[in-house]
Amino acid sequence: MIRRWCLCLAVLSLLAFRPSAYSCIALPTLGDRVWNDWNADGIQDQGEPGMSGIEVKLYDSAENPFGSTLTNNNGNFSFAVPADEYYLKFILPDGYRFSPMEQESDSLLDSNAHPRTGMTRGITLASGDSDPTWDAGMHAVPLPGTVWLLGTGLMGLFGFRTKTKK
Repeated sequence: MIRRWCLCLAVLSLLAFRPSAYSCIALPTLGDRVWNDWNADGIQDQGEPGMSGIEVKLYDSAENPFGSTLTNNNGNFSFAVPADEYYLKFILPDGYRFSPMEQESDSLLDSNAHPRTGMTRGITLASGDSDPTWDAGMHAVPLPGTVWLLGTGLMGLFGFRTKTKK
């Protein structure tokens, strides 16, 4: 869940140096989740866990770094920023690849990270906006000669996928 942040500004009286008026500006927020996409389909399926400790970088429209954060234990992250245009870049951990991008019409369930770059498309935020739809699916890259048990399927030797009966 993304919290709505307010930046409260106190306007000081020039004579008394005491707050004489307050105004609240709602900062736009963006974020959501990085998840372990066990079946590598780019869609958040029930039971696929969030990935903690993943770095998410925020850039402004001029491609200047604006901020960075790590995902929490559930894979969630958020930024509270001034109104502007931004994009995100997700940093892959060793042994992982990005899932396919925008595979679902429901923006709450799909991966928004480009499979080669980990970057999203531009995100325009106005004052007071909250956009909790920016996700990244990542999946483990099977190494030759290893066996992986993933969800209801089995990754076999040399990365060949075999289905198991339910």
